[in-house]
Amino acid sequence: IARSLTPNTILRRRAKIFRWECDSWEKEKMMWKERGTGDVRFLKSKETGKVRLLMRREKTMKICANFDVAPSIELKENAGSDRAWTWQCSDFSDEELKVSTLAIRFANSESAPKAPPKAGYGSHPKPSQAPRWTPPLTPHRSDADASKFKEEFDKARETNKSAKPVEGAGSPAKAAEPAVTDEAPAAAAKEALSDEKKDAA
Repeated sequence: IARSLTPNTILRRRAKIFRWECDSWEKEKMMWKERGTGDVRFLKSKETGKVRLLMRREKTMKICANFDVAPSIELKENAGSDRAWTWQCSDFSDEELKVSTLAIRFANSESAPKAPPKAGYGSHPKPSQAPRWTPPLTPHRSDADASKFKEEFDKARETNKSAKPVEGAGSPAKAAEPAVTDEAPAAAAKEALSDEKKDAA
Protein backbone atom coordinates (compact mmCIF):
# COMPACT_ATOMS: atom_id res chain seq x y z
CA ILE A 1 0.00 0.00 0.00
CA ALA A 2 1.41 3.36 -1.06
CA ARG A 3 2.10 5.76 1.78
CA SER A 4 0.05 8.96 1.62
CA LEU A 5 2.12 12.12 1.22
CA THR A 6 -0.76 14.43 2.08
CA PRO A 7 0.69 17.01 4.49
CA ASN A 8 -0.53 17.20 8.07
CA THR A 9 -2.48 20.30 9.07
CA ILE A 10 -0.90 21.73 12.23
CA LEU A 11 -3.12 24.79 12.64
CA ARG A 12 -6.16 26.22 10.86
CA ARG A 13 -7.62 29.68 11.51
CA ARG A 14 -9.94 32.03 9.62
CA ALA A 15 -8.33 35.34 8.66
CA LYS A 16 -7.91 38.03 6.01
CA ILE A 17 -4.64 38.49 4.16
CA PHE A 18 -3.15 41.52 2.37
CA ARG A 19 -0.16 42.18 0.10
CA TRP A 20 1.91 45.36 -0.20
CA GLU A 21 2.07 46.16 -3.93
CA CYS A 22 1.63 48.77 -6.66
CA ASP A 23 -1.71 50.44 -7.17
CA SER A 24 -3.55 49.20 -10.28
CA TRP A 25 -3.81 52.74 -11.72
CA GLU A 26 -0.85 54.58 -10.21
CA LYS A 27 2.07 52.19 -10.58
CA GLU A 28 4.41 54.40 -8.56
CA LYS A 29 2.04 54.29 -5.57
CA MET A 30 2.37 51.42 -3.11
CA MET A 31 -0.59 50.25 -1.06
CA TRP A 32 -2.07 47.31 0.86
CA LYS A 33 -4.33 45.19 -1.34
CA GLU A 34 -6.64 42.56 0.05
CA ARG A 35 -5.76 39.08 -1.22
CA GLY A 36 -8.73 37.30 0.28
CA THR A 37 -10.54 35.91 3.32
CA GLY A 38 -10.42 32.25 4.23
CA ASP A 39 -8.69 29.58 6.31
CA VAL A 40 -4.95 29.99 6.81
CA ARG A 41 -3.20 26.66 7.48
CA PHE A 42 0.22 25.46 8.53
CA LEU A 43 1.00 22.24 6.64
CA LYS A 44 3.84 19.85 7.53
CA SER A 45 5.26 17.67 4.76
CA LYS A 46 5.45 13.97 5.58
CA GLU A 47 8.34 13.63 3.15
CA THR A 48 10.65 16.45 4.20
CA GLY A 49 9.26 17.56 7.57
CA LYS A 50 9.09 21.14 6.30
CA VAL A 51 6.24 23.43 7.30
CA ARG A 52 4.61 25.83 4.87
CA LEU A 53 1.74 28.28 5.10
CA LEU A 54 -1.16 27.86 2.70
CA MET A 55 -4.26 30.02 2.45
CA ARG A 56 -7.18 29.77 0.01
CA ARG A 57 -10.00 32.22 -0.61
CA GLU A 58 -13.45 31.25 0.51
CA LYS A 59 -15.82 29.90 -2.18
CA THR A 60 -13.34 30.16 -5.07
CA MET A 61 -10.60 28.21 -3.20
CA LYS A 62 -7.98 30.21 -5.10
CA ILE A 63 -4.60 30.25 -3.39
CA CYS A 64 -3.73 33.65 -1.91
CA ALA A 65 -0.64 32.67 0.13
CA ASN A 66 1.73 29.72 -0.30
CA PHE A 67 5.27 29.71 1.07
CA ASP A 68 7.77 27.84 3.19
CA VAL A 69 8.10 29.34 6.67
CA ALA A 70 11.81 30.05 6.31
CA PRO A 71 13.89 30.53 9.49
CA SER A 72 14.88 34.02 8.29
CA ILE A 73 11.29 35.33 8.16
CA GLU A 74 10.57 37.82 10.92
CA LEU A 75 6.98 38.18 12.03
CA LYS A 76 6.21 41.73 13.15
CA GLU A 77 3.24 43.26 14.94
CA ASN A 78 1.45 45.51 12.51
CA ALA A 79 0.87 49.15 13.44
CA GLY A 80 0.50 48.33 17.13
CA SER A 81 -2.41 45.94 16.57
CA ASP A 82 -2.69 42.80 18.69
CA ARG A 83 -4.47 40.91 15.93
CA ALA A 84 -2.45 41.72 12.80
CA TRP A 85 1.03 40.60 11.69
CA THR A 86 3.31 41.49 8.77
CA TRP A 87 6.28 39.69 7.25
CA GLN A 88 8.28 39.28 4.04
CA CYS A 89 8.69 35.95 2.27
CA SER A 90 9.20 34.15 -1.04
CA ASP A 91 5.57 33.58 -1.98
CA PHE A 92 4.34 31.16 -4.67
CA SER A 93 0.60 31.93 -4.61
CA ASP A 94 0.60 33.34 -8.18
CA GLU A 95 2.54 30.30 -9.46
CA GLU A 96 5.59 32.52 -9.67
CA LEU A 97 8.16 32.70 -6.89
CA LYS A 98 8.63 36.30 -5.77
CA VAL A 99 9.50 38.17 -2.60
CA SER A 100 6.30 39.65 -1.15
CA THR A 101 5.36 41.67 1.90
CA LEU A 102 2.21 40.18 3.41
CA ALA A 103 -0.04 41.04 6.34
CA ILE A 104 -2.70 38.98 8.07
CA ARG A 105 -5.54 40.10 10.30
CA PHE A 106 -7.86 38.07 12.50
CA ALA A 107 -11.49 39.14 12.82
CA ASN A 108 -13.41 40.05 15.98
CA SER A 109 -16.43 37.77 15.87
CA GLU A 110 -16.25 35.85 12.60
CA SER A 111 -14.29 33.07 14.27
CA ALA A 112 -16.79 32.73 17.09
CA PRO A 113 -19.44 29.97 17.01
CA LYS A 114 -22.93 31.11 16.10
CA ALA A 115 -24.86 28.67 18.29
CA PRO A 116 -27.70 30.17 20.37
CA PRO A 117 -27.88 29.51 24.12
CA LYS A 118 -29.68 26.47 25.39
CA ALA A 119 -32.84 27.13 27.39
CA GLY A 120 -32.96 25.76 30.91
CA TYR A 121 -34.74 22.47 31.58
CA GLY A 122 -38.51 22.85 31.43
CA SER A 123 -38.37 26.46 30.28
CA HIS A 124 -39.32 27.74 26.84
CA PRO A 125 -38.72 31.48 26.84
CA LYS A 126 -40.11 33.62 24.06
CA PRO A 127 -37.50 35.20 21.74
CA SER A 128 -37.97 38.58 23.43
CA GLN A 129 -37.40 36.99 26.84
CA ALA A 130 -34.44 34.84 25.86
CA PRO A 131 -31.14 35.85 27.49
CA ARG A 132 -28.66 37.61 25.27
CA TRP A 133 -25.95 35.22 24.15
CA THR A 134 -22.38 36.34 24.72
CA PRO A 135 -19.66 34.57 22.65
CA PRO A 136 -17.03 32.77 24.74
CA LEU A 137 -13.83 34.70 25.32
CA THR A 138 -11.61 31.75 24.46
CA PRO A 139 -10.50 30.12 22.25
CA HIS A 140 -12.38 32.14 19.62
CA ARG A 141 -11.25 35.66 20.48
CA SER A 142 -9.34 37.31 17.65
CA ASP A 143 -6.35 38.13 19.87
CA ALA A 144 -6.19 34.48 20.92
CA ASP A 145 -6.17 33.47 17.23
CA ALA A 146 -3.44 36.01 16.48
CA SER A 147 -1.30 34.81 19.40
CA LYS A 148 -1.73 31.18 18.37
CA PHE A 149 -0.78 32.06 14.80
CA LYS A 150 2.47 33.68 15.94
CA GLU A 151 3.23 30.74 18.23
CA GLU A 152 2.85 28.24 15.37
CA PHE A 153 4.72 30.53 12.96
CA ASP A 154 7.71 30.63 15.29
CA LYS A 155 7.56 26.86 15.79
CA ALA A 156 7.51 26.37 12.01
CA ARG A 157 10.64 28.52 11.63
CA GLU A 158 12.47 26.35 14.16
CA THR A 159 11.21 23.15 12.53
CA ASN A 160 12.40 24.23 9.10
CA LYS A 161 15.90 24.88 10.41
CA SER A 162 16.41 21.15 10.82
CA ALA A 163 14.09 19.91 8.06
CA LYS A 164 15.42 17.58 5.37
CA PRO A 165 16.93 19.64 2.48
CA VAL A 166 15.39 19.24 -0.97
CA GLU A 167 17.52 19.42 -4.10
CA GLY A 168 16.51 21.68 -6.97
CA ALA A 169 14.40 24.79 -7.13
CA GLY A 170 11.22 26.16 -8.65
CA SER A 171 8.54 25.19 -6.14
CA PRO A 172 7.46 26.69 -2.82
CA ALA A 173 8.99 23.74 -0.97
CA LYS A 174 12.34 24.51 -2.65
CA ALA A 175 12.27 28.28 -2.43
CA ALA A 176 15.32 30.20 -1.32
CA GLU A 177 15.05 32.16 1.89
CA PRO A 178 13.95 35.74 1.18
CA ALA A 179 16.20 38.70 1.73
CA VAL A 180 14.34 40.88 4.20
CA THR A 181 14.77 44.47 3.02
CA ASP A 182 12.38 47.40 3.19
CA GLU A 183 8.96 47.00 4.75
CA ALA A 184 5.61 48.69 4.30
CA PRO A 185 5.20 52.00 6.17
CA ALA A 186 3.37 51.55 9.45
CA ALA A 187 1.07 54.48 8.72
CA ALA A 188 -0.17 52.95 5.48
CA ALA A 189 -0.47 49.57 7.13
CA LYS A 190 -2.56 51.01 9.92
CA GLU A 191 -4.84 52.79 7.45
CA ALA A 192 -5.37 49.71 5.29
CA LEU A 193 -5.63 47.04 7.96
CA SER A 194 -7.31 48.75 10.90
CA ASP A 195 -11.04 48.03 10.78
CA GLU A 196 -11.98 49.38 14.15
CA LYS A 197 -14.22 52.03 12.58
CA LYS A 198 -15.81 49.48 10.27
CA ASP A 199 -16.61 47.18 13.19
CA ALA A 200 -18.21 50.03 15.08
CA ALA A 201 -20.33 51.10 12.08
